[in-house]
Amino acid sequence: MEKSFNKGLWNVWLALGMSFLSHRDFAIEDLPKQKADIIRDYYGDIRTIAIGQLRSAWDVLKSHRSDLAETMVAATIAASASNVPEIQEFAEDVYFQMMKTEFETTNAMKNVETHTIDQIDLLTVEHGNNETIMNRYLNFFRKRVNAKLANTNTKLKKMGVQFVDEIEKLYEYLVQLRKLPSDAMHEDERTLATLKLLQYLDKGGKIEMYNRYVHKLALMHAQLGNHIESGRCYVQHASRLGWSDRILRGEPNNSLEEQSEWKRHVQLLDNAYQQFLIGEAWEMAVKVCQELCHVYETVLFDLKALSTQLEKQSQCWKFISQHDRVFHSHFLLSFRGDFPDELRGSDFIYRSGRGKNPESVMDFTNRIKTKWKDAKIVNSSDRIPPENESPDFKEQFIRIAKLNPSSPEEIDGGDFKWKNTKAPLRMKQYYREMELNTFYFTYQDKRKKKKEGNEFRNLWITQVFVIAEETIPSIRRCVPVIKHVSKTFSPLQTAINNLNVKTQELINLVEVCELDPSHDIRSLSMSVNGVLDAAVMGGVAKYQEAFFDSDYFDETPQDKNLAEKFKEALRWQLQEAEKALGVYAKHRPDNLADHVTHLEECLIKMKRDLMEFLAHPRRKF
Repeated sequence: MEKSFNKGLWNVWLALGMSFLSHRDFAIEDLPKQKADIIRDYYGDIRTIAIGQLRSAWDVLKSHRSDLAETMVAATIAASASNVPEIQEFAEDVYFQMMKTEFETTNAMKNVETHTIDQIDLLTVEHGNNETIMNRYLNFFRKRVNAKLANTNTKLKKMGVQFVDEIEKLYEYLVQLRKLPSDAMHEDERTLATLKLLQYLDKGGKIEMYNRYVHKLALMHAQLGNHIESGRCYVQHASRLGWSDRILRGEPNNSLEEQSEWKRHVQLLDNAYQQFLIGEAWEMAVKVCQELCHVYETVLFDLKALSTQLEKQSQCWKFISQHDRVFHSHFLLSFRGDFPDELRGSDFIYRSGRGKNPESVMDFTNRIKTKWKDAKIVNSSDRIPPENESPDFKEQFIRIAKLNPSSPEEIDGGDFKWKNTKAPLRMKQYYREMELNTFYFTYQDKRKKKKEGNEFRNLWITQVFVIAEETIPSIRRCVPVIKHVSKTFSPLQTAINNLNVKTQELINLVEVCELDPSHDIRSLSMSVNGVLDAAVMGGVAKYQEAFFDSDYFDETPQDKNLAEKFKEALRWQLQEAEKALGVYAKHRPDNLADHVTHLEECLIKMKRDLMEFLAHPRRKF
């Protein structure tokens, strides 16, 4: 038998024999009783004959049972759903013998476990929403396999019982995923269900199935146009693989052929590169290229592939340096009231839009309204009303707040880490908007007592920083918030912040126009106009009236040390506005000559006003 064993032939023969046991056409018990009795009396039950022959063959194949597990595990589980006691008993015996044989040989049951997981996965695809059918399969493990394990040695029993428990848990996670519609509206729910499954598989060391489902998530994202998230999934899948020649099983449903581990690894990284390229996340594509270059140079020694990869990397750097990008918006969604447990009382950061198309606040809000028709949806960054925060609140309330990108350094009062580097503007813009986990939104603190007159005097602003559970973009488009940090700014500090933000905007626009004179000059024109034309923002006089010609510092003595910072912010803005006006005058079209002349006059006036203010702020310390 040892010399003549033909694994392929035996697999075919056993699969054919086992198909007799589970094929519906042979299910006599499903026929009307009178007809079933006639068939049994005249012809007998062909399945009984098949069981006899299969038992004889299985006894002969004792030393090769592990080799045949891929066929027989799936076949015995399929046959276990039969209502015929003889078939159930045979399926139980064969399955248990495979468990026992592998345990005695390897002190583990990884082979049987792997093929069992594959079959449970397949069955939930076919019957996931049919609890009656699925319970038949689960009872095979709960009752019959556990009954067999009860009479074995302690170690096998312990390992087997744990295995059966894991199969039940796995089934629950899979069914939760299968119950969800596969349309775009339920993308978040499907992603969340997949992540729960991945967490369970990762914890249990089910590497092969983990890779299968992170790959499915990549395919789902790509299909929906979430190219960067898809690329992230491919990178995560690739990170679980090495560079060996070990042969990995094919996954036809996931477009993966049987191949060596290193080839699969390369394919996944190439998939990630393609998705990042489509999503214009060229910096991420560069990182993929760098990893592959290192492997081609030091592990695989494939110099031709290295050359090709370096060319791809070079192309990405060109894209980064030459092309502007429109980045997607981020929104904070706060769910309060009667929502599912995973949403109730929680905040999430959503990365909006699909493909290269950003999503407006209105479009995003309408999408959420379509999904949660019974919810009251408020598009505001204001505080959530206390009654909606109550655990007794039984309705549905969703607040949507548009977020601004931030960083951990800025929470502590520092600068964005890329701000003072020599990196080109386009790269700074990328890291300002991407690969981050910190955002903020602001609202006016209406609890503060208002003063009549100057609006700047009443701008008590609360800035709320929200920190995501992971870096965004990630493998999902909605990420839970794990921390909130609130800071309240006085009106003078708010004025300083606003001045500095406007000045930085001017600097960025000047850099863009200097690099590319063909760039639309209108953005720079509007920004310079907003700074210099007193009719637009009120000029220095408006600030002087709010803070220096009033009792502001008597009421807010802690702001006295901000007076010099405020003056410095004004000086800096005037300095950069003058530079920006020069660039605007240099590149403006002929029909805007009068506008430039007007702004030059405004600049002269602003300089005069600022010099007078700095010399005589009217309030001294």
